[in-house]
Amino acid sequence: MDTIRGGEREPGPEPTPFPPAPPRDVLTGAHPAGPPLGARPPAPPPAAPPVGGPSTAVWLTAGGSALVAAVALTVCATLVFVSLDGTPVSGAKPDPTEMYDARRYWAGEPVEIEVGDHPMYALPAPEAVDCAVPDLNPRSAASWEAFSAEVGGCLDEIWHPRLEELGLRPESPGFHILSEAPDDMVTSDEEGLTLAFYQDRDMSISVLLPSVTEVATTVPGGADERVWVALLAHEYGHHVQGQTEILMETYEMEYAASSENEALDVLRRTELQAECFSGVAVGAFADYDAADASFINETFNGSSGDLDTHGSSGNRMHWFEEGWELDTVEGCNTFAASRTLTG
Repeated sequence: MDTIRGGEREPGPEPTPFPPAPPRDVLTGAHPAGPPLGARPPAPPPAAPPVGGPSTAVWLTAGGSALVAAVALTVCATLVFVSLDGTPVSGAKPDPTEMYDARRYWAGEPVEIEVGDHPMYALPAPEAVDCAVPDLNPRSAASWEAFSAEVGGCLDEIWHPRLEELGLRPESPGFHILSEAPDDMVTSDEEGLTLAFYQDRDMSISVLLPSVTEVATTVPGGADERVWVALLAHEYGHHVQGQTEILMETYEMEYAASSENEALDVLRRTELQAECFSGVAVGAFADYDAADASFINETFNGSSGDLDTHGSSGNRMHWFEEGWELDTVEGCNTFAASRTLTG
């Protein structure tokens, strides 16, 4: 990054055009190669630069009774379900040609940020909110619409005050319930069910009804509302990354990586931070206690396999717990963490 602390940018080369199709060997999970390096729009509201837009993916594997939550920097957030015999059921990759719509507006002057030294990390943990989580029928689109609207409002109430402390004008993501995967998502036998995805270009969280229905009926604990609160909180965590520019910065870092291992390291840190943000949000639900957090963490992250793109099961559990217990958002700074906690 050509950056100087204090918000100025050193002159640098013009960004190179985004290639029409990224090299296959750098694709991992539901994560296409990112956009080219380049300066952010200098003032709000920014124009939409012609680059591919980052987003997030949540992967779900079931090893016995566990789901795995993590997130990838792609045009969509994908959650992969692996059957109990270890065979992936289905999968999806977004089309990397999606356009990125820069919608992050700073109340003051735009500043350059570093993902490991972001002013967000100095913020205290969000205040607890009284939020009555509605009942959810995971098989019903109407039930999901009501559930996501209510939980989404709670997540706004949790995160917006802290984002405003940064001088941001936070926006709320939209929620969509889909009966099938979008046409621009390419399936892969190596990936599983896409449960939900976040699109940064239009700030939306989408839930795929057939996938969540299957999980709710085949995975122990899969019908519990707490599990789906955590799923939405995870996707909202990517929205927080997008609002604070972390998501775009890490996307650029991945695209500029000199090796697949380097790109995977950035991706895992981004995924694990989103999981930590999920723990932060769950911890701010006033009606949830430590037993609820433990149930969610074990159901989502425990007793399941390790993923190159999303980290080990133990590290996913670690970062969710960090988010639940932290006093300041510094506890979610995965970019300053040791590799032993981000592998």
